[in-house]
Amino acid sequence: MQGFRDFCARENIDKGVIATIMVAALGYLVDIFDLLLFSIVRVQSLIDLGLEGEELLSYGILLINSQMAGLLIGGILWGVWGRPGGPGIRAVRFDPHIFARQYRQRLCAGCS
Repeated sequence: MQGFRDFCARENIDKGVIATIMVAALGYLVDIFDLLLFSIVRVQSLIDLGLEGEELLSYGILLINSQMAGLLIGGILWGVWGRPGGPGIRAVRFDPHIFARQYRQRLCAGCS
């Protein structure tokens, strides 16, 4: 942990940036856990509800597609709402590498 603190101090990395990355990583972890857990228990849950055969397949696909659509819509909405002063939905239209390059230049402006 001390090595990480030294790295952040040496590279002038703001604590807000670290907090943002940690929150994003936690959100990603929760989303992946939700997807994996739901995929594991989906079939047995639908069987317990009395579905079988073609119904089981069609409802299983509907549930997975609904979950994926919810993740997509939620990611876009929270991204826009989470940064009201930022680029918002306009950022979706631009190349993400442009933003990464600008961020890297700003982050390492004082690096030798």
